[in-house]
Amino acid sequence: MKKLRKEIDFAINDHLNERTVYSIGSLTLMLGHVIYLAIFLVLNVWPMVWFNLFSVPFYAVMFVINLKKTNYTQILMLETFEIMLHALAGMYFMGWEAGFMIFYVCDATIPFFGGFRKKAIPLIISFTNIGLFVLLRHTMYDWAAPFHINDPGIMKALYLYNALAAFLIAVYISSYYIFIKEKMTANMRRKNEHLQKLATIDPLTELFNRRAMMEYIKLIEKKAHAEHINYNICIADIDDFKKINDTYGHDAGDEVLRVISKIFVDVVPTEGYVCRWGGEEIMFALPPSDSDMAIFVAEKVRMKIAEQEFELDGQKIHVTMTFGVCRVRPDENYDSGISRADKRLYEGKRTGKNKVVAV
Repeated sequence: MKKLRKEIDFAINDHLNERTVYSIGSLTLMLGHVIYLAIFLVLNVWPMVWFNLFSVPFYAVMFVINLKKTNYTQILMLETFEIMLHALAGMYFMGWEAGFMIFYVCDATIPFFGGFRKKAIPLIISFTNIGLFVLLRHTMYDWAAPFHINDPGIMKALYLYNALAAFLIAVYISSYYIFIKEKMTANMRRKNEHLQKLATIDPLTELFNRRAMMEYIKLIEKKAHAEHINYNICIADIDDFKKINDTYGHDAGDEVLRVISKIFVDVVPTEGYVCRWGGEEIMFALPPSDSDMAIFVAEKVRMKIAEQEFELDGQKIHVTMTFGVCRVRPDENYDSGISRADKRLYEGKRTGKNKVVAV
């Protein structure tokens, strides 16, 4: 289900948009009027033939404009009035029994999907449709239409076609509402994910930030307390990082941080967590495990970093890193574990750097 949901969201956000939806609507209305044109030609209802000779290119133009325009409110207004006038012409020339009055029902809903700045405009257009429906029902129900077809079968077929077309417009409008709702939901979800990422990810290294790491350590601590087992914390610091910044510039320092962060991500097991602890310090935590695993991981990261060649300002250099590893007991607070890991890091700095200190 999650995979299907992602595929639907992808389709909505990347393949469907307002331009596509409006263009499909204009194209469908154009095809509908092509059918009307054929019907009226067969029935010899020439005023409606001429009307549809206008409507077909009208919707073709609307389709083309939809492909280029980003503000669709004016197009929606024009199409709404075309439907209104076409229904009026159909009733006038063919009578009430032809079923053209049904379009006033679906046409009353269309303006609410336009981006009108004045909220009263959709209501005005909608009530105009309703008013016309009532007025025409009163004045044209027994209207002696000049092109009324006396064959009940033909009138019934025309009524059903008009009813079907009106229902399709109503369904399309409802589908558009669902599309907008889903798109808004998908956009909101994407924005929330982006905000969550901003809140938890360090933008430079793309590691967890300090705040996020504290939350994960609390979860690890809770599990360790429940199962009465140890977990491990390691804090590492790039050796002589200030010298790198001073010599090669902060951009070079940032690049060193990014490469080193990737090494941490590649080496630390997937069940562990890595964060940028601050400045040039990087921390990783391993869920309940023995201290040998943490030492092994730290030593592997240290060697990979030492072997990594950096090209900064046309010069090839090597960078080293010092690590402090602490095994945190289940009865111990995580603050105490972080403090001991930090002390071991600075013990490593004091005694020569480029080493892992765990005792």
